[in-house]
Amino acid sequence: MLAWLPIGLKILGMLPGIITAVETLVKDKKGPDKQDAAIALLGNLLTDAEQLYGKPVLDVPEVESAVRSAIDAVVHVQNVLAKYKAQQSSPANA
Repeated sequence: MLAWLPIGLKILGMLPGIITAVETLVKDKKGPDKQDAAIALLGNLLTDAEQLYGKPVLDVPEVESAVRSAIDAVVHVQNVLAKYKAQQSSPANA
């Protein structure tokens, strides 16, 4: 019943690092292109999960859609935290 849990946790744990790598490597791209790059990188890193499920897990449309939503959520949290940090370090808050 919870066979998806290990791979789900693995994906979620990898997303912040993947997003940071993509943001660093493809600075000239916009959101959807960066998300495609993150999906491609994640797909390359999930070889053990693919062996477990018998096929690339990101080939399942629902899985890819869920991962894209998770990417959006992680990026949103990163942006909110960066904005908060900038506000806290501004001279008006000193």
